[in-house]
Amino acid sequence: MNENSVPFRTPQRPERFALREFVLLLTWACVVSCAVLAPIALADGWPQNHEGVAAVHRLTAVVGQWRAGHVLPVWSSVSHEGMGSPMPGLYHKTFMLMSAAIYAATGGVKVAVVGALLLCSVVGFMGVAWATVVAYGRACWPAGVVAGTLLLTSNYATTDWLVRGAFAEYSAVAAIGAMMVPLMRLVCSGVWSWWAGPLVAFAMLSHMSLALFVPLLFAIGLVAAAMTHSLDWPQLLRQASVSVLLAFALALPLLMPVIAFSGYNDTSELLSEGLRPGNNFIDPVNYVWDRGWTWGDGVDGFTVQFDLYVFPVVMAAAALLMCSWKPVRRSMRDARPGGTSGLESTLPVRFLICMFFLYLALQMRLAAPVYELVPGARYLQFPWRLQAYTTVASVMLVAALAVHLWSQSGELGRWCALMLSMLSVFLSLNSSPAVSGMRYPSIPDMRVFGTGEADYLAGGEFGPRPPPGTELPRYAHLASQFALTSTGECTVARVDWQRFVEVSELRFRVECPRAGDARFPVFLAPGMRARVDKGTDLSIYRTCTDARVRLDFPPGSHSVVIGLPGWWSLLVSELKAEPRRTRDYC
Repeated sequence: MNENSVPFRTPQRPERFALREFVLLLTWACVVSCAVLAPIALADGWPQNHEGVAAVHRLTAVVGQWRAGHVLPVWSSVSHEGMGSPMPGLYHKTFMLMSAAIYAATGGVKVAVVGALLLCSVVGFMGVAWATVVAYGRACWPAGVVAGTLLLTSNYATTDWLVRGAFAEYSAVAAIGAMMVPLMRLVCSGVWSWWAGPLVAFAMLSHMSLALFVPLLFAIGLVAAAMTHSLDWPQLLRQASVSVLLAFALALPLLMPVIAFSGYNDTSELLSEGLRPGNNFIDPVNYVWDRGWTWGDGVDGFTVQFDLYVFPVVMAAAALLMCSWKPVRRSMRDARPGGTSGLESTLPVRFLICMFFLYLALQMRLAAPVYELVPGARYLQFPWRLQAYTTVASVMLVAALAVHLWSQSGELGRWCALMLSMLSVFLSLNSSPAVSGMRYPSIPDMRVFGTGEADYLAGGEFGPRPPPGTELPRYAHLASQFALTSTGECTVARVDWQRFVEVSELRFRVECPRAGDARFPVFLAPGMRARVDKGTDLSIYRTCTDARVRLDFPPGSHSVVIGLPGWWSLLVSELKAEPRRTRDYC
């Protein structure tokens, strides 16, 4: 072999499943997750954070639609003063559906929210912990416990669910942690895991904007694997294609409403100048030490700084790579295909450092063109949300350093590994908001929201788009006015209507002294149908400046049923390319 050549290893078959270590890690995951969530679970009420109890609106709407007969809910008949909203079809799915399922089973609002948080915590913990086992072997499972604990106590993760109420982002952190398992398998063994597809679908359903950056993660893994292993590219591409097909097959049914409603909902606030990623870059100094944070303070505060251990650990990992670079190349030249070598011990570190710095660069102002050029990236709004990726990389780097110290530096190294682990957890706990110090409203607040007796306007993004080129206020904020204004030339009265009960159809009685139109207190949306006088379908329409359903009637008394959008009717509407954009009516 040429002295200056870089040899390649043949892909290795990963060691068989370690059931004992999996059970141990799962036990630790449950214990640590319960410990982190215990102060919230045992206290009355819910933190008065940024989102408050908005999640309760979402989960009760989903459960209500399940009870109305919609397995995949896409519409809420309660929202917007009863005018309707596509929120169940448009909002991030994973946490919303998990909490709704727990609520349907238990009837407890707080149990539903805390239970879904617990599931996400366990998944995230197990993801980074098991990825550590995949990278370094079953004997290193204690390092996985360290990684999982650091993930759950990190500033970003804790701020997500505790301070901001950003449960969708928290579930995305769990998904990214889970994706580290097939990535470590790829990097260390040169083997593609077909089940990476379902994990990508998990990320897509958790937070689509964050999931847009998942392909970069797998690209880094492929480059790292290609530089080390002699990959069977035809087989790898076949397996990767299976993963892609699985990801879209699992995610598309739940993401289809996002496509179907794309011309309906008002995204002007989501894409406003104040929420453009290019206008929301953070001073890099704040990532090291946020000026709004002081040691022992920040109980209710929101900060974007990395946990205090992160940058020292990253620098130590970089030093490890520089110190081991030459010996690693020499050992590889003598390695036999299928054997072990010194390179494998630093492979995960190389991958994690590349992952950390690439996603950190995307949080810097120099990355502004990325958010303008990549379709959908503007919906990320805040580049610091990519800390979901850098946080996962940093907690696994701590585990990697602990493994190296424990295995290669004798008795002193073992003590250093223990000190590194304990110090990192201590700094993580003190870098994050204090769970036990949050303020709590009284428990009846959550119960009221659980009944649906409060409206959910969000930022107006679930209302119809206003006419182009007009100064009309946004429809979402006019819902109460539309519900009370003129019904046209005919009189419209609701039949058997319960204000806070989700339904699949609305019934009306219409009285027309002469032929004319009737305006109904419901926003027209794709997938709606109207039946008149027990079976006759009428053409349903709206006007440019009035988003309500309109129907034309002959003189007389009429019974009207308006079928609200369901998953299937929405799909049929999309396939038929029925009018769905504001400009189609103007």
